[in-house]
Amino acid sequence: MQGSFPFFPLASNFNHLDGRTWALLANTIQDWLTDNISLTRSDVWLWGREFFWMAFVAAFPGFPRREWPLWDPKIGMEGEFITYWMSDFGSGSEGPLKDIQNGVWRKFHDLATMLYLLPLFKDY
Repeated sequence: MQGSFPFFPLASNFNHLDGRTWALLANTIQDWLTDNISLTRSDVWLWGREFFWMAFVAAFPGFPRREWPLWDPKIGMEGEFITYWMSDFGSGSEGPLKDIQNGVWRKFHDLATMLYLLPLFKDY
């Protein structure tokens, strides 16, 4: 699946502690998911949805208790990460922002390095 995720590699200046960086990534992934809605049963689309929810939550860690933008409803609230996050209505959103973003980054990074075998960051 290494060439299957057009949102990888990440920009060399990607900062996992910056909500704006995560929001840009979430938008990029959302666009890819909705442009490829016919692939919803494929593994690559399902993994893309998992990446989307991680990026969305890192961008808006108060979700679902605080403000957050609407996402395209074609992207269902399904998958391991968002199911975990929504259990007890996002109780993870109560921690310090830095801790939430670090935790999401660890999950995101682990999944990305497992599925995307090329360098995760652009070299320039």
